[in-house]
Amino acid sequence: MEAHRFDDWAGYRAALLNLLDQAPTRLDWLDDDLSETGIGTLAVVEHLASLFAVPRNGSLRLLVLDPAWLQARCPRTVSLFQTWGHRVEVRVCDEADHPVDERFLLGNTTVVRRFHPDSPRGELTAEGQKRALCQQRFDALWHGAAPISISRPLGL
Repeated sequence: MEAHRFDDWAGYRAALLNLLDQAPTRLDWLDDDLSETGIGTLAVVEHLASLFAVPRNGSLRLLVLDPAWLQARCPRTVSLFQTWGHRVEVRVCDEADHPVDERFLLGNTTVVRRFHPDSPRGELTAEGQKRALCQQRFDALWHGAAPISISRPLGL
């Protein structure tokens, strides 16, 4: 698969759905607050629900700087996370650890990554080296992040 580049928010969200269409068994998602991802849309929620519904497959590790937007604006997603809590883990990373230019969704063999926080420009790629670097970065941040329960307010 060649890299598919996008330059607008619609292209970014389409790339995310494209990755979800590949029926990955595990997703690792790193973003500031997920506000530009479309995670609250019916299409994304349905894709995630079908991922979680496969027996003994399908998990999501979500790493964010601030879960407040997700909790306040995505009731469908929060409800899905409550239902499938054994398949979803959400952690909050420290702002000092999270470089401002990293946003990506990792599937089994592909990655959707944005190049800059203020721009939708990015790519969907199956290039092994790019995916491996993103996975390595995600795993390093994941181990230092604090787990939270997305299903109840944090009281921040």
